[in-house]
Amino acid sequence: MNILAARSQYAPGTGSYMTMSGTSMATPHVAGAAALVAQQHPDWTGRQIKDALVSTAKATPDIPLSRGGAGRVDAKAAVLGTVQASATAWSGFYAWPHTADQPSAKTVTYTNTGDTDVTLNLAAKATDVDGAPVAGKIFTLSAPTVTVPAHGTASVTVTGDPDAAPYGVTDGLVEATDADGKAVAHTLLGISREAERYNLTLKATDRTGAPLAGRVAIYRTGDQWPVPVDVPESGRLTLRLPKGEYSAVMFANLPGAAAPDDLGLGVLSVPQINLDADREAALDARQAHRVTSVTPQRTEALTTRVEWNRVTDGYSRNESYMLPVAYTSIWAQTTAKVTTGSFNFVTRWRKAQPQFSLKATQRPLSDRGYLDSTLQNGAPKPTTGTGRLGVVHAGKGTEADYAGLNVKGKAVVVAYDRKASFQEQVAANAAQAAAAAAAGAKQLLVVNDGVGRLSTWFGAADAVTTGPIPVATLRADEGAALIEAAKHRGFELNVTATATGASPYVYDLVDRHDGSVPAADMVYRPELSELARFDSRYAGKTGTTGYNGRYDLQDFDRFAVGFDTYQQLGTTRTDWVTAGKGKFTWYEKSGITNVVEERAQLVAPKKGSRTADQWFSPVIHPRLGDSILPNRQGNAFSLNIPAWGDGGTRHTGYNYGDWKPTPSPLSQTVALYQGDTLIKSTDHQQLNGLAGTLRPERLPYRLVTETSQKTVFPTSTATRTEWGFTSEYGWVNVPLIQLDYGVDTDITGAAARRTTLTLTASHMPGVTGAGTVDGATLQVSYDEGAHWTTAALRRTAGGKWTVDVRAPKSAEHVSLRATARDDAGNTVSQTVIRAYGVK
Repeated sequence: MNILAARSQYAPGTGSYMTMSGTSMATPHVAGAAALVAQQHPDWTGRQIKDALVSTAKATPDIPLSRGGAGRVDAKAAVLGTVQASATAWSGFYAWPHTADQPSAKTVTYTNTGDTDVTLNLAAKATDVDGAPVAGKIFTLSAPTVTVPAHGTASVTVTGDPDAAPYGVTDGLVEATDADGKAVAHTLLGISREAERYNLTLKATDRTGAPLAGRVAIYRTGDQWPVPVDVPESGRLTLRLPKGEYSAVMFANLPGAAAPDDLGLGVLSVPQINLDADREAALDARQAHRVTSVTPQRTEALTTRVEWNRVTDGYSRNESYMLPVAYTSIWAQTTAKVTTGSFNFVTRWRKAQPQFSLKATQRPLSDRGYLDSTLQNGAPKPTTGTGRLGVVHAGKGTEADYAGLNVKGKAVVVAYDRKASFQEQVAANAAQAAAAAAAGAKQLLVVNDGVGRLSTWFGAADAVTTGPIPVATLRADEGAALIEAAKHRGFELNVTATATGASPYVYDLVDRHDGSVPAADMVYRPELSELARFDSRYAGKTGTTGYNGRYDLQDFDRFAVGFDTYQQLGTTRTDWVTAGKGKFTWYEKSGITNVVEERAQLVAPKKGSRTADQWFSPVIHPRLGDSILPNRQGNAFSLNIPAWGDGGTRHTGYNYGDWKPTPSPLSQTVALYQGDTLIKSTDHQQLNGLAGTLRPERLPYRLVTETSQKTVFPTSTATRTEWGFTSEYGWVNVPLIQLDYGVDTDITGAAARRTTLTLTASHMPGVTGAGTVDGATLQVSYDEGAHWTTAALRRTAGGKWTVDVRAPKSAEHVSLRATARDDAGNTVSQTVIRAYGVK
């Protein structure tokens, strides 16, 4: 409802007045009306003022009582009117099962402040939440009329009958009119009759049996979205819910679950609750079992995810949780096997060679094996290699703590100096690192003062600049033992420290349980023969910062969840991957940070399979993605042309800087022609906005994309691709022919001078109007396109040809110019300057 009020000089608009809507406008106006009533009747109570405001409000019949109440405040009627009524007469709430419901009688009082008696005609009505009339005698009056004496009061009784009311809330109104039928006052009525509902009591318990507080997601079969509720410190929460089938899941912190300094994540759930009576759902960490994975090689977890999924009535109710590094264990509550729909519990790990390892050389600490150490953000990485370091305890690591200590070239172990705020903590951490570096230490070890792992910022106090010394944190128990040994041993305590660069191996593991969570520890210990192998190569300049991510897409998922991890270019890596066995597939991507990203097609590798996968290797060229194909939409095109695909046919490359305000080192243009007439062009990957510019009849079109770059890749400094196709009005993926090249190159992008090259011409799945590829040509150049030589192609199968390339000694690169056609008239020509290097 809009309210007209004086306009502030700071408000937008012109003139002295403006209209606004909302409670911020309504509240002061109602408060002002109440003040006027109080001024007129200084002896009235707050209830009397409210009765006057509500009962004399101007009715708003187009707005249901459930939303509009008694109507719009009528200040004049409330102040100067002589008849008022009780504001409300609520008949009450009647809970299921309605075995002993009784009618409720409420009194409605009428007040007459005038000098003559007033006779009122009374009528009661009932409406639903949408304002529609509700049949039946839900509200009845003790009398159809009432006479209110001058300067006096009179009352009637309104009775609400729960047996006559439907389930839910029924609104109502008693309207009082005068002899002329004019509304004088009204009273709001209401009664609530609960539909079939029961109590669901959540009881949350930790590993010791103590009450557990936290957030629980409640899913109801038939509803798409969960209802989050918070269990209080008592560990008990009772909900009143409609009859039906429910699921409940809670992610809870479990300190000390596996050891005094352990921080466990508990997945506590009851996947199937049949609420046909009052029930209790026990979210009990004492019924939880540990979830772990063990790899053939020594690893640490780079990322860990747990996923809880319940499917009923076609809806997937999914809770996915990426574990912060602080967690040191996972626990999942045993569940009964569901009898409707499906239930899945998934744990996903990405594991790699530990980046940093510490192991004491003397007993008894050496009996502990490798210490649980975590490299810290903001600190420089330790120098790659293995060395022996003496260990010195330096209290809390303040400058004064180093007095009299010889720590030069050694590892210093200190207690974490915990602060109350982030700013104070950053400053304290920076001071610890600076003091250790100033004293000549080689490595700073900080012992956590709480459960789990400590991961924070140990760079400079500005929270941006890298700090002066490598820093790793230790868990509380192991760190305390190290400090104790360093303090009291009669001889020098030493640790062996090993720092690694890019991990030569990665394990992407999935452990999935369907139907229920088992009543035993879940240890996933795959043999190499059970996994799929990927021999991955990341071409590029050694030391270039890149990343890689592999994501499992479960058969119940709409999207994958995870994080990318650091991957150095100029390296090779062996990946061991859990086979999905029809239950999930894998999506993978790799990128050069902030520059380019290569995305692979979904794959479903089988156990024991072996795949060679080369990232950023020649020939870098436009490669269409199978997820967003160039398409026609009626009289418009949407043309997405990823230009930076690498060698082979699995990867599609995207310019990370496309559409960003800062200049990108990768350049691309896309242009669409109808015949020789340019329709539209762009200097981005995607060409859109062609609605209304195309003719509906079938016509020939040319799509041209050109790229250039000099600093990202040593090859493919420039490309030009032109597709020819015909199109008419419709909604189809257009039949662009895809060209791909296969050539054996090393990690720098160079091939042997005498090598075999494969040319492949194909159509992407799902296009309309494609024919059979029936011809191709190839030319090669050794002087960056100044001169071209036609190559003799040998057709091997379908749209695939091979050719022997013999680069002269003077050549540093080979450039390619290829064409292909199909029998439906679609064509492509592509030129790649410096397609690959030669050695």
